[in-house]
Amino acid sequence: MRSRTLWITRAVALALSVGVLAGLQFQIIPKIIPITQAALRPHDTITLDGRLAPYYREAAQAPRTVRAVQAASRPELPRVGDMVELLRLFNNMGVLMKQETAQPSEDGLWKGGVRFYAGIEAADTADMAASPAAGPMPSAPPVGGDVLAKSAADEGTAGASAGYSTTNSQVQGVEEGDIVKTDGDFLYVARGTQIHIVRADGGAMRHVSQIRPEGAYEGAYIREMYIAGDRLVLAADRWEPEVESEPASGGGGSRGRSAVDIWRPGKSFVGHLVYDISDRAHPRQVRVVEVEGSALATRLVGNLLYFAANKVIYPVMFEEATPEILLPSSRDTAVAPDVGVLPVDELRYFPDAPEASYLLLGAFDITKDIPCEVQSLLGAGQTFYMNQRSLYIVRPIWSEAGSVSDIYRFSLEGTDIRYEGTGRVEGQPLNQYSMDEYDGHFRIATTAVGSGNYITILDGALREVGRTPALAPDETIHSVRFMGSMGYVVTFRQMDPLFVVDLGDPAAPRVLGALKIPGFSEYLHPIGDGLMVGLGRHTRETFVRMDDGTEEVVGVQDAGVKLSLFDVSVPSDPRELDVLLLGSGSSEAEYNPRALMADAARRQIGIPLQLWDNEENFEGAVVVAVEDGRLDVRARLPEESSDNWYGYGRRLCYIGGTLYLVGGGYRIQAYDYDTFVPKGQLDLPFTPEEEVKAGIAPLID
Repeated sequence: MRSRTLWITRAVALALSVGVLAGLQFQIIPKIIPITQAALRPHDTITLDGRLAPYYREAAQAPRTVRAVQAASRPELPRVGDMVELLRLFNNMGVLMKQETAQPSEDGLWKGGVRFYAGIEAADTADMAASPAAGPMPSAPPVGGDVLAKSAADEGTAGASAGYSTTNSQVQGVEEGDIVKTDGDFLYVARGTQIHIVRADGGAMRHVSQIRPEGAYEGAYIREMYIAGDRLVLAADRWEPEVESEPASGGGGSRGRSAVDIWRPGKSFVGHLVYDISDRAHPRQVRVVEVEGSALATRLVGNLLYFAANKVIYPVMFEEATPEILLPSSRDTAVAPDVGVLPVDELRYFPDAPEASYLLLGAFDITKDIPCEVQSLLGAGQTFYMNQRSLYIVRPIWSEAGSVSDIYRFSLEGTDIRYEGTGRVEGQPLNQYSMDEYDGHFRIATTAVGSGNYITILDGALREVGRTPALAPDETIHSVRFMGSMGYVVTFRQMDPLFVVDLGDPAAPRVLGALKIPGFSEYLHPIGDGLMVGLGRHTRETFVRMDDGTEEVVGVQDAGVKLSLFDVSVPSDPRELDVLLLGSGSSEAEYNPRALMADAARRQIGIPLQLWDNEENFEGAVVVAVEDGRLDVRARLPEESSDNWYGYGRRLCYIGGTLYLVGGGYRIQAYDYDTFVPKGQLDLPFTPEEEVKAGIAPLID
């Protein structure tokens, strides 16, 4: 609600009466809200006639679905139950508005993004046709998938095997999506609205085919993808604009616009499109699983794809509050070709955190047509962490008293996602790397403004077991890494303290050592043998000369991209063994670790790099090796000029003895991985003429 600058208090009363013959009626006393929101007023009695009556009369008369009670040891979130209860909840959240009391602001705009159009002829609600809502998707009982291994290590992998590179992911065995992938034989490159499949045989690269989503996702931007055997899954977003009602044109029975029309932003969908790529030259779409909302995260474990999304509910006129508007929609083409609303009797909510949004969770096997069961919960999430056994969603809460984070834990059993409990900690996590599960405990690093930085340890029920003292109270967390029983936290204000924390005793975490150096690390990557590379920023202190001739530090100045090599083998004495200053510029890997290539066998990493030094501008990538306690630049690989530049992220990846630089446009450059001598290059087609030239599209006059 804060995102729409909406402040509300608790409902003070609720009266509900059901009329079976004359129409369903009930009284609503909403939370107190500004009048410009045009909400229902206290004690307003609303008659649900016209097109709304069939929905809510049916909901009030129908018995609620009740599932078998689970074991007392497993918590269960309450169900909304029916549309009447959902209407009550949304009204208390300030979502529902009534046209008789709606008042536009002076400029016709409401700060929450709602526009009021005054002076339009009121609709004759008695003539409203009761248009049926889209039916719910046929649901199936929870199904099992490949049983997740319980013994896999949860620490992030330090790199792929010597055969070919994989996406740099946080948790071993839990793959994260990216815009460039390889399976050891082919390169898969996502660029905008298409994916290119390239045969990679050393320097002799050959464009094989490309995937352009069709149907509802034609022209959709591709955010990321996964490769699993002969299956490719891409994640894309699409948009359905809101269809506005037309004004009445005279004659009875026509539906006019309401006295006050509320602009709604339409519907956004998160799609997961599955392709059969057993014939790389002819990829074939075989399934689409989509949910309404915006993407939060995806993960792939074996053949199981997990996804999470958020859907915001915008203010709506009470007279138009149909299930199509209030409930989230989804589609699974393994079940039905059309989008349908999710069933309200399966909708659950977090009792202490109601808000006008949904959290949508689901999982499905990308190699089978078993239906995907989507869970819908009233609430939303901001930060996502997952290993092979558990999934955690963190929701930030701000107030005048400070900030806290609610943590929702779900257990994973194949495609079955089960709610296990809620916890709360002080402060906010930075990102997914601020969270970790180890030995039955959940660890989370947070920054609480005005209080300090903490690592809090919780048990399986998300009850606090232990917490560190405040770390660097006047600073903020810039990077975190958990490795086994140890935690590493980098904070920054003017200097970079690296804290080494022993979490072996969850009830008594201890800070064993700290290292203060200029600058800070935005990402920490384990190399092995007690070594860790930090990627971030170098800084210089700025001074002012005082009247007595002394100098006083007044701030810091950014001095470019920095790599640090840390030795944390002795926790009480962390040391910075080497520093590599790369120059003024930036690297995508600073804020997106998936952009970093890790090669554990060769003990080296590769990062995309953009520099704008006064003497030299550089766009490309660098490969850095760890040798004898030092950081050694093995190669600086400039991205060669290409007329097909498109501005997307660069990636390094390797297959055997060949290193590939996938440029920010449509050029792929191949190098010998030992000598870094160029072996070849390939420009990907991206215009119709170039596609015809490459033989992958017919010429159409």
